[in-house]
Amino acid sequence: MTGTTGMARAPVVVVGLDAMDPTIARRLADQGRMPTLAGLLEQAAWAPTRNPDGLVVGGIWPSFATGQWPGGHGFYCFRQFVSGSYEIRRFTPHDIAPPAFWQVLSEQGRRCCVIDAPLTRPLATIGGVQVVDWGTHDRMLEPQASDRELLARHGAHPVTGACDDYTQRGDEEGLVRDLARGAARKTDLNLELLRREPWDLFLTVYGESHCAGHQFWGLHDRSWPGHDPARRDRLGDPMEATYEALDAQLARLLDAVDPQATLLVLLSHGIGPHYDGDHLFAEIVRRLDEASGPASRVRRASEHARRGLARWQRARARRRHPDDPALVGRVSADGSRRFIPVPNNELYAAVRLNLAGREPRGRIRPGPETEHWCDWLEARLLELADADTGRPLVRRVLRVDDLFPGPRRDWLPDLLVDWHRDQPVTSAASPVIGEVRGRYDGIRSGDHRPSGLVLVRRAGVTPGPRRQPIDIVDLAPTIAGWLGVSLPEAAGAPVEELLAPVAAAPSASGPQR
Repeated sequence: MTGTTGMARAPVVVVGLDAMDPTIARRLADQGRMPTLAGLLEQAAWAPTRNPDGLVVGGIWPSFATGQWPGGHGFYCFRQFVSGSYEIRRFTPHDIAPPAFWQVLSEQGRRCCVIDAPLTRPLATIGGVQVVDWGTHDRMLEPQASDRELLARHGAHPVTGACDDYTQRGDEEGLVRDLARGAARKTDLNLELLRREPWDLFLTVYGESHCAGHQFWGLHDRSWPGHDPARRDRLGDPMEATYEALDAQLARLLDAVDPQATLLVLLSHGIGPHYDGDHLFAEIVRRLDEASGPASRVRRASEHARRGLARWQRARARRRHPDDPALVGRVSADGSRRFIPVPNNELYAAVRLNLAGREPRGRIRPGPETEHWCDWLEARLLELADADTGRPLVRRVLRVDDLFPGPRRDWLPDLLVDWHRDQPVTSAASPVIGEVRGRYDGIRSGDHRPSGLVLVRRAGVTPGPRRQPIDIVDLAPTIAGWLGVSLPEAAGAPVEELLAPVAAAPSASGPQR
């Protein structure tokens, strides 16, 4: 399963800045507004990261933690289609089977401190300290820590509820204040733990940049259709202000880090305007399904009855167990259809084929028939255009079979739709679907962009930019390699140019046996 490489060990510090856009952050660094990041761009080797194509929003942090692409770990969204059924249910980090790399490190005797790594589950035991979902943006579990006194000392994260709640009630000032307070309190917690002992691995993630990008893009981007100049004059640019606040907290943290430690800073993925056609997609797929040849009346009637029974059973279960989170958001997809739209965090739309042998009442046979319908569906999706201007809406249609093979491939959608994101989508038209109209009415003005940025400061590693992106799944094996542990089950591999040996240092966990 795992083994040591004999490489000299040295302490490793990993800092994540969740969904901090690399382009905006680098501009602020160049302007002197993020001096800590500016210093790292001079001192560290850095490169863009390649994240899970089409499944970046929910797939990135599990891919980072496990060193596996989504076909290996199976997680991509807070609600997913359950293979072998037609149920769509809430998924949590407990559904991720492969271990996070810090679990492997802990089992190999390394002392680990892991704070708020997004979309990861608490370990039953860890050689060190773990904090879960205290200050994460995508909080899926109750805040908890293996050190039970820790959160009592530091209190709750200042952002109460969801970031969306602040925007919904018009409290942008309160959100800006609580994000800054939250970043500072996270640093206080980090510093207490960082000074507690000489960790082999110290990993912490700040989630405030993630929240700011979703909620404040409309104030940041003067070209955004809902931009309000008066609010901008009153509030400034809260997204950039949050980036600057995080840079100041990064400086506080790094002042306490041993300069001989290996440092990795990850800006996980980017942000941009919330322009996509996901709000039209269910109707688009329904019309395409009808055009492909609807199921018989008998089959549709049977499926209608099955879904009605399932709704009744879910309602009954909720009455009996009203506090059971596993019952929240469960629905049954229509098993009479060939094509089923499934959730995927809005950025990329997703379709699952009703495949015989995989779904209980599949309508498409594996093999040539599957290829035929994938080709047909891809062609029809690429035909979609704005009904008023004729501009194309879809940039690419991605096939998951080509992207993410693995033992949990069947947990994933089959096709992913990459929208053109240069302006809002308010209509879709084609010869097959006719015309569909509607406006995005969500609370978030910003949504993600795929690429991230990783910076590594390590003795023997030459500073400066790298030409080639680094796969997100390569970071776990690289970090483990710095600590003398291999991850043979990971899909990624250590980045050789980042594995420069450093002078041997005493282990925080004592000599190897």
